[in-house]
Amino acid sequence: MLTQPLYAGYLEAPRWDIALRKAQHAGLISFQTFQRIQQRLRGGARVPARQDIQADFSLRGFVCCADCDKPLTGSWSRGSHSRFPYYSCFNKHCVSFRKSIPRSQVESAFEQLLKEMAPSAELMEMMTQMLHDLWEQRVEATRLHKDHYRAEVSQIDRKIAQLLDRIMETETPTVVRAYEQRIAEFETRKLVLQEKLAESPPDQPALEATLRTAMQFLASHWNLWMSDRVEDKRAVLKLTFKERLGYSKTKGLRTPELSFPFKLLTDFFGDEREMARPERFERPTLRFVV
Repeated sequence: MLTQPLYAGYLEAPRWDIALRKAQHAGLISFQTFQRIQQRLRGGARVPARQDIQADFSLRGFVCCADCDKPLTGSWSRGSHSRFPYYSCFNKHCVSFRKSIPRSQVESAFEQLLKEMAPSAELMEMMTQMLHDLWEQRVEATRLHKDHYRAEVSQIDRKIAQLLDRIMETETPTVVRAYEQRIAEFETRKLVLQEKLAESPPDQPALEATLRTAMQFLASHWNLWMSDRVEDKRAVLKLTFKERLGYSKTKGLRTPELSFPFKLLTDFFGDEREMARPERFERPTLRFVV
């Protein structure tokens, strides 16, 4: 199913000498998506993400041991009158092997980290303006890219015409097949370029809706984490952090590797910065004294 171009709105039948071409029906996916799927299939399978995050241990599989970088596992320990939840490392070669950490200790540190990452209203307003400016730059870049795509399509048409002339002049079957294969490659590239040319950037209302959703997540990811839905917690972990968090029983959480939006906020606005004084490091003169 994944190798059928029909789902992208194209058809091809090599055994009937029908090259890849645009069909009359609308595709369920874009041709660019179809091409990426073929590249993924040729590149081999990838390991799926863990799906066993449970409500009892929201950070299971995400928080790892600071000593061996292996994911901590969650389990219940039975006491005399009740059961108690713990995170622990099950790597036999780790110095922290089977050293239990109370669930409340790990998750409280994580929740405190989420609270500290919440940006202020002024910062969100500034970030929104920056994204609007970046969007305008992206629109201009898209226009320049389309000019480049049109030029490449014209160049491909000239190359196809040259190959067709060579096919007409040769009588060697092997050479003819090589030319036909090259033409098929050019036609596939041309279809991709034509699809890119047909694309248009989202209009302003669509941009505003998308931006509003993103800003709401950045400002209220803590509320989403406090949801009872496992899917919401998984979304917070995936969208907030770039990789697993390390946790040490004695030192707590290690410095996290944040995803791009939160890293951008931290890099630009995380520390207090002051303007340099208008003077040199040597003894200042009267003209430059503030």
